[in-house]
Amino acid sequence: MATYLLTWNPEDSSVEEVAAEWKRLRAGRKPRPADWSCGVNKSIQPGSRVFLHRQRREPRGLVAAGITVSGSYAGRHWDLEKRRQGKKAIYIDWIIDSAVPGFGDDDDATLEPFAAHLIPSGPIHDLVSWSNMQGSGTSVAPEAAAELERRWALHLGAAATGIDHSAPRSAKEGRIREHLAKSRYRESLLRKAKIARALAGSPDRKLRCEVPGCGFCFEEVYGDLGRRYAHVHHLEALSAAAGEVTTTLDDLAIVCANCHAMIHKGNECRPLAGLVRRRR
Repeated sequence: MATYLLTWNPEDSSVEEVAAEWKRLRAGRKPRPADWSCGVNKSIQPGSRVFLHRQRREPRGLVAAGITVSGSYAGRHWDLEKRRQGKKAIYIDWIIDSAVPGFGDDDDATLEPFAAHLIPSGPIHDLVSWSNMQGSGTSVAPEAAAELERRWALHLGAAATGIDHSAPRSAKEGRIREHLAKSRYRESLLRKAKIARALAGSPDRKLRCEVPGCGFCFEEVYGDLGRRYAHVHHLEALSAAAGEVTTTLDDLAIVCANCHAMIHKGNECRPLAGLVRRRR
């Protein structure tokens, strides 16, 4: 997915709304979308990755990240004077999924931004113009975005939510053997993304088997050992594909180990519906 940088100048704007949604997420509740200016960028699509970059005043750096739930759209300008003049601004709606310690606090001393602009070398340094950023909505090259995700996760450490949105929502799979290692890596990322989406949509933040009539939950049976664990099943077997295919999260299902074994018993790929005949 595409990655963009949203800018925040604490001298002229507030993160109060976004910080409130971060508190909701930390409390185990689903955050709601917040709007944010994306400069003059009219091409941002839903499902894009965004990082919020605090600038102008120390401590500077990335303070939050999330996923867009809308494309770019025009609205009333956030600046009151420009609004009076009838001018518009471009916005996106996004949902926060991670933030640094101190985000939303009134005291800057508690804030611990990820100072990506100080990294001396590598794709983040070479491919992002931190010192010459034109405004919010700056696109990040894929190589820099991948490194940004890795370093962001390292910076957050224990503060992270455990939902890995660096994972893609689709990936190429089913390559011939010489590409097997790459295929396995992408499959692993898809598994994390599928589990993250299932958790976000679960009222009690638990994973349950999606086979009709099953509903097994590892966490309810095994406690913390089974927390956020499940099998992720391809609804269409990769072995049946003629070549490389694009797998989306809708092509996957959360299943328990027993159902997964029965689905594939005899090297078949049975549909989920009708698999469970009787519950004990």
